[in-house]
Amino acid sequence: MKSFILQLLRSAILTHYLLAGRWHLGFLNDGPQRQQIRLSAVVAAEAVDGDDERSDDCRFECSGRGECKDGKCHCFAGYSGPYCEESSCPVLCSGNGLFSGGRCICHEGYKGADCDLLAHWCEVPNCNGHGTCNQYG
Repeated sequence: MKSFILQLLRSAILTHYLLAGRWHLGFLNDGPQRQQIRLSAVVAAEAVDGDDERSDDCRFECSGRGECKDGKCHCFAGYSGPYCEESSCPVLCSGNGLFSGGRCICHEGYKGADCDLLAHWCEVPNCNGHGTCNQYG
């Protein structure tokens, strides 16, 4: 019998407007095996001379995280900055889901409000008094 290896591939697209200065990006592999990652960075927009002085429109369309009213961004909950480019939560959904509509939508195999639990794990440590939890859920 041939053995098959199930490989879960997860990909995420993150759009974030970085403030001026130095930025560092880190990756943590907490698994027992080496993992390959691929990172691609693209400068999506460049400022045009005089762009800062526009008052009839919001630069960067409020980063997709707010509404433009009278030339000023009004950020959705959880975001701030002149163009809603700053997130109040540095790591959303524990890296295991997508943040949408004010909540996490977990990738397959994860659950919990912050997608921080494997799908088979117990959310309540005492299983609501109906059993016991162990390291396997």
